[in-house]
Amino acid sequence: MSPMRDFFSQKILLGNFATWILVILVVVLLSYVIERCLFLHSGKIKPQQFLNGVVSLLQSGRYNEALTVCESSPGVAALVVKTALVFRKKSRSELFHAVNEVALLEIPLLERRLNSIRLIAKIAPMMSFLGVLQILAKTLSGIGHASTYFSASVVISFMQQAVMLVAFGLVINILGTLAYNFLCGRVRRLIHDMEWSCNEILNYIATASDKNRSENAEAF
Repeated sequence: MSPMRDFFSQKILLGNFATWILVILVVVLLSYVIERCLFLHSGKIKPQQFLNGVVSLLQSGRYNEALTVCESSPGVAALVVKTALVFRKKSRSELFHAVNEVALLEIPLLERRLNSIRLIAKIAPMMSFLGVLQILAKTLSGIGHASTYFSASVVISFMQQAVMLVAFGLVINILGTLAYNFLCGRVRRLIHDMEWSCNEILNYIATASDKNRSENAEAF
């Protein structure tokens, strides 16, 4: 590539508004994906092992230790189980309402930034095409003015930059889509673990409550 051709190629690419917007989108996308991965990973626990430990403590009458385990464990499953333990002596309607309220508050936190990641993936190709239109407009304008700098090699260079810009946008779209679907899978897994833990602890509390009532009735 000649120095003049290289100069015009870099000038039009760096001077294109879409290039800088795509760079900003990449930075925002990476920051969101990294933050979500760290957040969702920090809330990952083995629900069956966790719940078995909590139930074992409850069966031994160590209620405070069970609460401590829930408080020290990360994730929404532990928070839901803790809520169920705190409200275990309330009526079933109050217990279900408290657990359901906590779950409804926590799910949006798990899904935070996912829509932003999907939006970035969608608008990146559109932004690259806008940049291509700007490159085409500058190229046609230069040809129209019959500038000596706009030789066939320079026009070809501009077209190459347009292709690079489109490829940049498509790469962002592909990576953003993959990241979005990966994170959605992690969120669904955490929600499933939360629902399973919630169902198991509520069944245990209901069974334990019925057992205590029957024992009290037999005592009288």
